[in-house]
Amino acid sequence: MSTTQFIDELAAGNASGAKDILNDMLSARAFEALEGRKIEIAQNIFNGSVQEEVENLSEQDVGNGYKMKMKHSDKGRIHAPSGEHVADVTKHESGWAYHSGNSKWDGSESSPHYKTGVEKTKSAAAKKAAEIHASN
Repeated sequence: MSTTQFIDELAAGNASGAKDILNDMLSARAFEALEGRKIEIAQNIFNGSVQEEVENLSEQDVGNGYKMKMKHSDKGRIHAPSGEHVADVTKHESGWAYHSGNSKWDGSESSPHYKTGVEKTKSAAAKKAAEIHASN
């Protein structure tokens, strides 16, 4: 199912068909995300990093009610005051990158939900990601 089919059904006034297509698309996306997470967990179990991830979980306020939760030393998630995951920060050779964690982000750099930048510290990257989310 595709977005085009969904729009075509809506344009034709077929709400039931559009609902079915939307449900199929959401289910497929959720299944893909779950499969990816299962693979990630399985890989971490065999290299021993699952325990590290749990032990190093920390939370830091980044301003305006936004919080950064570090999964481990090189990855973190930004959460809005509502608790919604809105962005990620990741350590790179050139610094800390921030990018959209929004569920509307399809993973591509061409998506309007993709925001990125590199800051010297994870706190600066987290603050920038929170500012961008708050301004959208």
